[in-house]
Amino acid sequence: MLPKLLLILLAIGLFEPVLLAQDKCTLTVKSLPAVRKLRLGMTLSQIRAIYPTMRTEKLGYMETWFEPAIKNPDPDVRGIGLTIENNKLVSFDISYQPTIQWASGEEFAYQFMTNLGVPHPKKELASFTSSDDKEGFHGYCKDFYLYFTANKNFIWFKVEANNIWDEIRKRKKNKKQTFKP
Repeated sequence: MLPKLLLILLAIGLFEPVLLAQDKCTLTVKSLPAVRKLRLGMTLSQIRAIYPTMRTEKLGYMETWFEPAIKNPDPDVRGIGLTIENNKLVSFDISYQPTIQWASGEEFAYQFMTNLGVPHPKKELASFTSSDDKEGFHGYCKDFYLYFTANKNFIWFKVEANNIWDEIRKRKKNKKQTFKP
């Protein structure tokens, strides 16, 4: 009996990394479909071609929040936030009107990815985690991070390149250290 038990435990130990690896999100920036015509990696001029009324602020990197409804009526969207670093879109978020009541961020995430045309959304989002209040749902894919939030007043989606804020903080710290009075 003991040798069979050891054999079973050894088999579980050998296959556990394979089983865990299958649960990880395999999507990449290139395989994630555009959301409201936006994709990570777009240049500022490509974004301006889609949203010409967008205003930007320069903060060492560029962040903006705008309401596309100004000249591009979309009753579902409250606003869009962008973070542009080195002339590339590295993060964006979209706030939606709360016209649909979602049971949780997870429900919103699965429907969002399904409607976006992502193959096997349940598999891709299997490693994501819910917040304690179940309104948030988030996780890592290959080279980006996804956030989903849904409650009765707020529906929100965000995608950002992995480690982008670490890079921005590092650059700001370097600017401070190299400051010449």
